[in-house]
Amino acid sequence: MKSISTWLDTLRLKWRFGRSQAHTVRVPKWKRERARIHGFQLVEQPAARAIFFDVAGAEMAAAGFALDRDRRYIRTVSADIVHLLQLKAFKGMQYGLQCGVSLSFMPHTWKRRTEWHRTERSARLDLFRHRSEDHREHDPLSAQHTGVIDGLHGEIALREDMVAAWLNERERIFGFFDMVADIDGVISVAMQQSARTGGLKHWPPPKLVEAFCLARLGRSVQAESAFEDAVEVHGKIIEPVDRLRAAFKKVLERGGS
Repeated sequence: MKSISTWLDTLRLKWRFGRSQAHTVRVPKWKRERARIHGFQLVEQPAARAIFFDVAGAEMAAAGFALDRDRRYIRTVSADIVHLLQLKAFKGMQYGLQCGVSLSFMPHTWKRRTEWHRTERSARLDLFRHRSEDHREHDPLSAQHTGVIDGLHGEIALREDMVAAWLNERERIFGFFDMVADIDGVISVAMQQSARTGGLKHWPPPKLVEAFCLARLGRSVQAESAFEDAVEVHGKIIEPVDRLRAAFKKVLERGGS
C-alpha cells in the first residue's frame, strides 16, 4: 500500500505533467522524506511572500529595490527601464522567483485602444528570465537545483526551499539585471530568447520587444525588420496587427529622442 507521501507526490506529478507522464518522473528520496516529516499543509501566497521578503529583503534593499503596492521588488533604472523581481505562483502550489524588465515604450494592450505602462506603479514584465530555462536538465521538483519553492508541506519546508532557491538564484538574478541595465542590453537578451526553441512561452514575444527597443533607439531599418519578423511568426496572437503597427510607428517616430 502506498504511503501518504508517495500518493501526494504522484498526485502532484499528474497535476503538473499529466497522467500519462506521471510514471516517467522519479520523485527524489529527500522529497518523500520531507512529506513524511512535514506532512501536507498548503502555504498560500501571502505567507509565501512574507517568507520571501524575510529571506531576500535585505539584499534587495541594498541593491536599491523597494516593495510596491503589488508586493514586488521594483527599481527604476531610467525613464525607459524599470527592474522587477516577484515571487510568482505556479500550478501545483509551486512558487518561483521571477525577474524582468518593464519598458515604458512597450504597449501592453492594443485591441481596442493602445495602453502603455510608463510609471513604477503600472510597471509589468515585458522581458523576463524564468529559472526553468536555466535548469532544464535537472529534477523538476528539486529546489536544490531548479529554484522551485514548494507550497505543499508547510512554512518550515517552504522556508528551506526559499533559502535554497535564493542562494542558488540571486547571482543569476542580479546578473540578469546587469544585462538589462540599458536598451541595448534588453535587445541582446531578447535576441537570445527569440533564438531558443521550445520551453516556456514568453509574452510579449521577445522578437516584438526587440523591435520596439530598436525603434526606441531610432534604428529604423533594424526595427522594421524585427517587427515584420514578429508579425510573421506571431501574427495571430498579436492581432490586431494594424493597431500594434501604429503603436510601433509612434515609438519609431520618437526614436533616439
